[in-house]
Amino acid sequence: MKSVLAIAGILALASCSSSEDFFTENLGDNNKSVKMTFTASQENGSATRTAIGTEGGKTKIHWSESDVIKVTNGTETKDFTLTAGQGTTKATFNGEISESATYYAIYPNQNGVSFSGNQFSGVELKAEQEAVEDSFDPKAAIMVAKSNGTNLPFKNVVAYFKVTPTFDCSEIVVTAHKSTDALAGKFDVAISDDGTPSISITNGSREVRLTGTITANKDYYILLLPGTFEYGFSVTLKPKDDTTKKYFKQKNSSFTLNRNDLWNLGKMEGATEVSESTIPYITFTADEKQTFRYYDYYGQAHLDANEYLEYSVHGGQWKNFNIVQSVSFGGSNGDLRLRAKGGQGNYYAPTTTTDPMFKFGNDNVEVNCTGDIRTLIDYENYYCANTSKAKFRKFFYSMTNLKSAPDLPSMELADNCYYAMFYGCTGLTTAPELPATTLAVNCYYAMFYGCTGLTTAPKLPATTLASQCYRDMFNGCTSLTTAPELPATTLVTLCYRDMFNGCSNLSKVTMLATTYSARSCLKNWLDNAGTSAQSRTLKLASQKVYDGIKKEGYLPEQWQSGPATIEYNNQ
Repeated sequence: MKSVLAIAGILALASCSSSEDFFTENLGDNNKSVKMTFTASQENGSATRTAIGTEGGKTKIHWSESDVIKVTNGTETKDFTLTAGQGTTKATFNGEISESATYYAIYPNQNGVSFSGNQFSGVELKAEQEAVEDSFDPKAAIMVAKSNGTNLPFKNVVAYFKVTPTFDCSEIVVTAHKSTDALAGKFDVAISDDGTPSISITNGSREVRLTGTITANKDYYILLLPGTFEYGFSVTLKPKDDTTKKYFKQKNSSFTLNRNDLWNLGKMEGATEVSESTIPYITFTADEKQTFRYYDYYGQAHLDANEYLEYSVHGGQWKNFNIVQSVSFGGSNGDLRLRAKGGQGNYYAPTTTTDPMFKFGNDNVEVNCTGDIRTLIDYENYYCANTSKAKFRKFFYSMTNLKSAPDLPSMELADNCYYAMFYGCTGLTTAPELPATTLAVNCYYAMFYGCTGLTTAPKLPATTLASQCYRDMFNGCTSLTTAPELPATTLVTLCYRDMFNGCSNLSKVTMLATTYSARSCLKNWLDNAGTSAQSRTLKLASQKVYDGIKKEGYLPEQWQSGPATIEYNNQ
């Protein structure tokens, strides 16, 4: 039997209620249409519709004239068009579909969407959305409903960011910091028995752009897929009338965005300016004349068309690097700055050579390095650059005159990313911070090997390890007296092998693992360590761990009870 459905919608922002169900007349004739009125209501919570108004001091969501919803009875899917109620919280949609005990619906109507079981497939939240003053892109406000009777209780699939810029913008961009996190893209949405939607992303984008006319001091909504964003996100405002600047704010820790959430980001007070004078380029300084020679083993560091690596001396013009080009800086020549645009950030020397990516011409002239290493991936967007494939293997290899290191703030690491990066840098005294909590294979392998001047090691907060992640990391660091705390509870293959081997002045080590059965995970980790120290303290998770690693041969004599003081974390 075909039925003509008239669907009345009542939607509100933050506060919504259902109207009474309309009377349903059953004509009892399978060959005739049955006129039915469905009341569509919106769950309490965030906005879902295309136009926003204010009624009684509360923000309400209004239906718009061109709205179309897709309704299915499980076997056929039909479009229903708004016929009355535009500009209000209640609207009627008309269409025709066979009568059924259960109906599912989705808004907005998208081409290519299919339905099976309890799931809509091929749904898409666009990564580029149109700015609508005091509202949001009507094509992005995705919601679904399930009805076993005459009501269609729509529920939001997406979440909302509200932004009120204080200047006219050309665009507003939201970027997830982890490369595999998705803020938009294609997905399937399943609807539970109570009508609650859940999504499975099939092709995601870590970035959403709001474009169009964006006027100062007006509210705009950006619609995002729900999820947990492990490394946080950034929001960037690009001024309309000044292309030399932009501003960003970011959250650098895990953040969960639930469907139906509405987060008000406000006016973005305290946003960080990004401009030529504020970008933390990789910068080399020297008190005397020095030269810098860059070796590109793979051709412009794997850069594609329209991507480049550039340098600037003494604040001068930016110039493209030519392979094996020597550049003078230092003393009266001023500093040397590097930057790159695009590419994966693969600045690594091959394993078959002991040469670094570049060399300083005079080993007797000390060089300091400052800046953010991510400016060698995407200097304009360094604060949210994709570091998932960036590698700086052997970048400063055997630079004995390097006195300071650049910042390495990346949370997402690639395999081999910092392999032997500062190997043999005997002039380095303080290591850069390493904030990543999830490691990659070989990521810190031999990173500070032979750095005999190193007195301050970085904190190592990682709790999720990878094969050989810390292997040989501080091997031969004879000036290091205190090891960074190792909080991971489960060790993996070769993770700590030779980590502190040869650290002759090491006097304190804290290792809190309780599971250490992985192959050679602690092999030689303290060999030849602490041999010149006046005292040694080893802190472990428990006496059980002490007895276990001693039995496995992982504790040299000088780090056993007697020659060393043994402490336990559970006491």
